[in-house]
Amino acid sequence: MKVGLDLDNCVVGIMASAREAMARDLSIPVSDIIETQIYWEPFTHNDPQIAQKLKPDLAFWDREDVLLGAPALPDAIEAAHRLHDAGLLACYITRRPNAVAHLTQQWLDHRSAPPVPTFHVGSTDKDDYFAQCKSHACKKLGVTHMVDDQPHEACSLSEAGINVILIDAPIGRANRHEFIAANPHIPVAANLPLAVDLLFDEHKRAA
Repeated sequence: MKVGLDLDNCVVGIMASAREAMARDLSIPVSDIIETQIYWEPFTHNDPQIAQKLKPDLAFWDREDVLLGAPALPDAIEAAHRLHDAGLLACYITRRPNAVAHLTQQWLDHRSAPPVPTFHVGSTDKDDYFAQCKSHACKKLGVTHMVDDQPHEACSLSEAGINVILIDAPIGRANRHEFIAANPHIPVAANLPLAVDLLFDEHKRAA
């Protein structure tokens, strides 16, 4: 077994950082920003005029303050170390574009995350955002299992023969639950520590 980990919403609390950045940009209290749990339009506001300004473009997610200001999700770094210490963690695979690879590495280094390769497979062009399947990166390092939060990723990875565990992050939960209902063979975990437990259980059964 070799495991790849998605970063945003699995290891990195990117939504908290994005919400704070939006609040700074608009000079409003962060508590006034309402989370919609929808991937492409994650925030809204009771004032319709402000709500219109809370629709980030793709470039927003590549901003240094958003990426470096994001917290690690609870116990996620420790869970990654459990995999690494067991010799199971092969790499991180993120939908971020390669242009922000230095910021990703800075974040990982600052939080003493396990030192494994990181693949950036996203694009700065929304039309090409999903053009490269994460399975290409998986195959480079022989990754057999991927932990991700995006149903779209789970679908393409599964079709490529990669085993997937879906993290049931708050963002995108409604769409994810629809996907889970239609794909009950794909396991789901509430967070990365629980996903790691599932991986260890499978690894023991295969031993």
